[in-house]
Amino acid sequence: MRTTTFILICCLGFFSTLQAQLSKAETNALAELDAKSDAYFDIAKQIWDLAEVGYQEYKSSELLQETLKKEGF
Repeated sequence: MRTTTFILICCLGFFSTLQAQLSKAETNALAELDAKSDAYFDIAKQIWDLAEVGYQEYKSSELLQETLKKEGF
């Protein structure tokens, strides 16, 4: 999970160079992700700092669940 989040954050910069070739909907989606990239980075950092053992990631899971609920999931 940590690796996936980190990779997503790293890819945001790469995706910004592709915006000229994307549809309006894709551009809007990337703009939203880019606007929230600092928040996503903070979440990834918190998860990394928790350093929970695999399959025992209770605090990390709670953090992600709270974040998703706030976003309307």
